[in-house]
Amino acid sequence: MVFHMAPKERKRETLAISQTLRAERAARALTQKGLAEAAGIPEQTYIRYETGAREIPALQLMRVTEALDISFSTFARRIQERLDETA
Repeated sequence: MVFHMAPKERKRETLAISQTLRAERAARALTQKGLAEAAGIPEQTYIRYETGAREIPALQLMRVTEALDISFSTFARRIQERLDETA
C-alpha cells in the first residue's frame, strides 16, 4: 500500500524532522560532521537532512537516532510534538 501526502503536509513533516534533528544534535553539543560520522552518513548528506533539503530515509534516521543515543520512538514522539505545536 502506498500513501500519498499533500505536498504542503509533506513539507511540514520534513521541516519538523529537520528541526528535531538540529535540536537533538545541538542538545548533545555535536557538530554536523561529528554526528554524520557517528551515524556513518556522508557529512553533506546529513546537512541536507538537517536543512530539510532532502528527506531522510527511515533506515538513515534509525542510524542517526542511535548515534544520538535516543530511541527511534522517542525521536518520533518529539517530531509529533513539534507538528502538534504548529497545527
